[in-house]
Amino acid sequence: MVNVHLLVTKRIAIEEIAEWLLKENLAVSVEIDWSREHFILQNDELFKETVHKISFITKASKFSLIEQHIQSEFGDDLKELYSEPVIYHNWNAMKDIGM
Repeated sequence: MVNVHLLVTKRIAIEEIAEWLLKENLAVSVEIDWSREHFILQNDELFKETVHKISFITKASKFSLIEQHIQSEFGDDLKELYSEPVIYHNWNAMKDIGM
């Protein structure tokens, strides 16, 4: 299992991604953090933009499918996409995604 994090610039994209993940049983629940500040350094100049963050737990084997879909549908709005391994979790909650 992995905890996936996405940073996206458009609010509507976050809502569409959350709905897709849940309807496709790729996540049991989705957490959204609205309006986070995202800083990057580019050519020695600091840039700040507002992004929205979505986080969810899914099977590691589904990460490529999720990444491909999000890149194809929301690539222009996607700022970051990464995952972290889940070491411990209440696994009973994960039965809905085929654990």
